Amino acid sequence: MELRRYWDIVWRRLPVVLAVPLLVLAGSLALFLSRPVAYTAKTRVQLELIPQQANNDNFFRYNDYYNYLATEYAVDDLVEVLNGNVFQADVARTLQGPPYSLPVSINDVAGSLDVTRKHRVLEIAATSRHRDGAMWIAEAATRTLQQDPAKYFSRGDSQVKLSAAPLVIERPLAAHSNRIRSLFNIGLQILLGLVAGLGLAFLLDYLDDSLRGAEMAREALGLPVLGQIPANGHRRLPLPARRERELA
Repeated sequence: MELRRYWDIVWRRLPVVLAVPLLVLAGSLALFLSRPVAYTAKTRVQLELIPQQANNDNFFRYNDYYNYLATEYAVDDLVEVLNGNVFQADVARTLQGPPYSLPVSINDVAGSLDVTRKHRVLEIAATSRHRDGAMWIAEAATRTLQQDPAKYFSRGDSQVKLSAAPLVIERPLAAHSNRIRSLFNIGLQILLGLVAGLGLAFLLDYLDDSLRGAEMAREALGLPVLGQIPANGHRRLPLPARRERELA
């Protein structure tokens, strides 16, 4: 009986239930069509910081454990450095040289690189309006790190000469469009809009203190229902119309 009442509420407030997801759909489609198509290519690189070892046997020598810790802390700053304009300018110069020989500037690369980290692994995401452009920027970023990886490590005031060993874990094999994710987000937003419409319908019904039907009147007044107009909750036809239906 409760499910039937819930269905009656939904059916009675159906315009409200449908209006919310339709408004969400209209807004989402407007944003979807107004945004330009963008492609993203990703590459992952692991860097290991290698400090210079002293030749003196009495001097403490770094082992693999301390190299691991040094790299772990240095990569924290390296992420911010790679997101800066110095690294982006180096990537632009890499694209200008062989084997790319592209007429690009730092303004073309600025804002297209996003570097994040997980432990010592750097994930470089390159975004462009063209599929090939995203691939070229991601490859150029990897090539730039391989040319002089220690250049971007923060050395502070230390005079110790450092070096770094890059390891490419994942090369950019394909650039993916943002349209697929956008369509998925639209579907999710419509679903949330439908849930919001259902919630709004039940809220409006809760605030509505009018009696609808014999059952609601019986529950609200605590009295038996002797009659209902129209009978059985259905609208009866006028007398001439009923006679025509009976004769037919």
